Amino acid sequence: MSFFADEWGFVVARRGLSAGTLLTPHGPNLVVFPLLVWKLFLKIFGGGSYVPFRLLAAFGVASVGLALGVACRAQWGRWWGLAPVLLFVTLGPAAASLLWPFQIGYTLAVAFGLCGLIALGRGEPRADVIACVSLIISLGSESQGIGFVVGAALVVILSGDWLRRSWTVLVPALLYLLWYATYGHQHSESHLSLWGTSLLYGVQSLSATAGAVVGLSSFSPQTGTLDMTFGVPIAVALIAAIAVAAWRGWRPQPIFWAAAATLLVLWFASSVSNYGAFSRPPNGTRYLLTNAALLFVCVCAALPKPRLAGGGLIAALIVLSIVSATNADQFSLQRSAFVSAAQAQWAELGALDLMRGTVSPTYDPGVVDPNLANIQAAPFFSAKDDFGLKAASVAEIARQPETTRQAVDRILAPNELSLTPAAAAPRSSAARITVLGGNPGRQRGCVVIAAAALDLNLSPGSVTITTSSRYPTTVAAARFATGYGYAVGTVPVGSTWLLHVAADRAPQLPWRVSLTGTGSRVCPVR
Repeated sequence: MSFFADEWGFVVARRGLSAGTLLTPHGPNLVVFPLLVWKLFLKIFGGGSYVPFRLLAAFGVASVGLALGVACRAQWGRWWGLAPVLLFVTLGPAAASLLWPFQIGYTLAVAFGLCGLIALGRGEPRADVIACVSLIISLGSESQGIGFVVGAALVVILSGDWLRRSWTVLVPALLYLLWYATYGHQHSESHLSLWGTSLLYGVQSLSATAGAVVGLSSFSPQTGTLDMTFGVPIAVALIAAIAVAAWRGWRPQPIFWAAAATLLVLWFASSVSNYGAFSRPPNGTRYLLTNAALLFVCVCAALPKPRLAGGGLIAALIVLSIVSATNADQFSLQRSAFVSAAQAQWAELGALDLMRGTVSPTYDPGVVDPNLANIQAAPFFSAKDDFGLKAASVAEIARQPETTRQAVDRILAPNELSLTPAAAAPRSSAARITVLGGNPGRQRGCVVIAAAALDLNLSPGSVTITTSSRYPTTVAAARFATGYGYAVGTVPVGSTWLLHVAADRAPQLPWRVSLTGTGSRVCPVR
């Protein structure tokens, strides 16, 4: 695996330590603390190996597990408090947070958010300071911290001493609002007009989370979402149980309401951002880690400590083991999806590296692969030199699947192939023509397209294509791909156009072009 999708924004686009670099949002999120962590790792380890960053991701998940363990231990004791932690760390459908180091922002936000809620529950002045700092770090790691600030405010209000302790929430909130007014408001992805979808979105999010944590939800690599079939009745039962218990006078500890309020705020925020390119499906896996951690806190605060012995204890341990093993088994599905996407990007960046010295400095390969949208050619080459980033070689690209090789061709072709009217084209050297197939005719050093498609190898340089008065000529090309998947263009009837092939760092691998259009002549420029 290698750097993937949003990570390129940290590696390539966020250079330096200026206020604009650190405080400009990533999407709608303030990411100053994860960005600083990434900069530290790049400084120490460089970008030649992904292993340190994978360890960073593991540290983030472990931090959330530790905070969850502290919260659950306070409710269920030392040993039973480990049960939710076991289910959490084996939650295979949430493997994105373990596989993708970019998620360190989310895990830091959740870990410090939980730390803030736990510290506020102690009601001590020193703990209030810890809570305030924790909430600041949570807000500065991802905007998920907003939910934890709301949950923290609820803890302070329920403590009965809200006036004296309100500063613990107001300081982080005011700092965030100052950032939002200065940097964040122009990057908001929320549409409050979608508020009507929030209730259903919240129920579906609860269904996906509940089904996943009990091992009854499967991950689909094709859609990147979870099956909610068994989660829906569980969610309905949970909502009904809470309503009935509250009606009967049930009064859980403040941390229950804090965790529940945090979930509701996060689900509402996601629901009003769930559209178009910013789609955040309620059964997606990217936020499952956050949802699961908060749901476990709610369960531990709502239910009394289990008191099982003998057969009951053995049965509980067996069920816990089965659920953990079932969920852990889904890790491989997520890993395969990540590895496949990361390898494709590695090959596509190899294509960008082939064009170094000739490609436009502002070329954006994100037009081919949206996961590379945070990259432009010149910043990538600069980061490659500074951090030792790796890109696939010609031989390594050639070993990729056909779909990846087609994507590589789509990155190369717009920069290396041009088809323009001959009268408007600049002078250039002649390309060497090698016939691969099509049984063409020969005429004064030119090849003439017969009824079958004419397949050629073209070295760097130019050829002219002169069409007959009856048929246009279509031009398709391939370099790494087997099939001619890139449409270069069409030469109109009765005209002469120039096809130019630009040189790059792999002259040993020529472009192949396929031309159709009976009677058209292809000639080296003279």
